[in-house]
Amino acid sequence: LLFVISIQLKDILDTIPKNRRNKRCPLHSLDSHKYRSSGIWIDVWISLSQECREEIVTIDSQLLLGTTENYLRKHKFCSECRAKVIRAFAILLGELDIIAEKEYRKDLYDGIGCCCNEHCRCIKVRCDTDFIAHLIDRAEPEISGSRREHHAKSMEAAQEEILTCIGIHLWERLHRLWQKLRTEEQTWIMLFYLCIESLRRKSEIVLRGGEGETRLEKILQEFSEADKAKETKREQKR
Repeated sequence: LLFVISIQLKDILDTIPKNRRNKRCPLHSLDSHKYRSSGIWIDVWISLSQECREEIVTIDSQLLLGTTENYLRKHKFCSECRAKVIRAFAILLGELDIIAEKEYRKDLYDGIGCCCNEHCRCIKVRCDTDFIAHLIDRAEPEISGSRREHHAKSMEAAQEEILTCIGIHLWERLHRLWQKLRTEEQTWIMLFYLCIESLRRKSEIVLRGGEGETRLEKILQEFSEADKAKETKREQKR
């Protein structure tokens, strides 16, 4: 058992990149902060309790605003398009009257609402797997690193960009959670294997004799000598 575990430990250590400049494991490398496949979120989502899911889909408006502003800067929206997106965000928060916006589409914000309390104003997204998948699918080009040109000349287009930002924000939260879970899992496995490896080495030290022979070898030798002695006695009796 100890031998098998030590081999598995070596296999795990071999998966860690041997890079002189980068001593971090893949889960803690700078590459882990880059956008990757959007599909990993579903495994985390399925494993969450309903209470945790509700917390994930409740977004602080200031945090979402930060995600939106980063998105606008990244794609270098012009001042006109940027203003449209910010207005679409303000409408979602209930800060602007939608009557004045002729191009506004109420149905685009179905399943997304704003709730206020004493401490903050939050965006509440419908806690439904298909709905979350729909929002993250909208953000797929951004998650995969697309650099396509963006415009928001109409209020409808600006609302679409806000939905994309919500999808990005949800994916980032689930991705960070996935990363923490994988890190804890890997840490637990490493500690377990290291304990087993330490036990194996300690066992070898304890069994090692003064003349380079192990105690186990001495015991086997004693058994062999005892068998030979019995065989000699049998031959003498004959």
